[in-house]
Amino acid sequence: MKRLNIIIICFLSTIVLGVFLLYPKYQNFVVFEKQIKAKENELQSKQEYLSNLSENSEQLKKYQEKLLVIDAALPSTLSLPSLFDLLQKIASQNGLIVKDMNSSYVTNPEGIQEVRVDLKIVGLYSSFKSFISVLEKSARMIEIESFSFSTPQEGEIFDFILTMKTYSY
Repeated sequence: MKRLNIIIICFLSTIVLGVFLLYPKYQNFVVFEKQIKAKENELQSKQEYLSNLSENSEQLKKYQEKLLVIDAALPSTLSLPSLFDLLQKIASQNGLIVKDMNSSYVTNPEGIQEVRVDLKIVGLYSSFKSFISVLEKSARMIEIESFSFSTPQEGEIFDFILTMKTYSY
């Protein structure tokens, strides 16, 4: 009977020790297992995302030339000196003289920045027509809002005043 009591006591103590010592460890194991599965899922989704990004990057490389044209038409940063230089070069190439340039900024809620340029130039009417033609054909998105000119008192030289808009994002 003593032996049976010792066996029962050992068995009960093993169960009690198992419940108090091993069960918390088992719970920690289950929690860690769930965390590992969550991290594996996260890793897999990030790998899929990176795979999609690399595929998209390869597809964009096919359109690199067209994207450069778009970037030239609608630059990400607007540099007024480069814009003024462009207008000055186009005017001088067409035989016009730039008298004055002014600009003002307007930012739309969509984040597109609009720059309004007032340009005063002097020259022949035919030079002005070719200037407008070159502006229309330029890669830069330039919109002429209005223009006016004064009639010459003597000779064929006109004073032209243009209001233009260009954009950046």
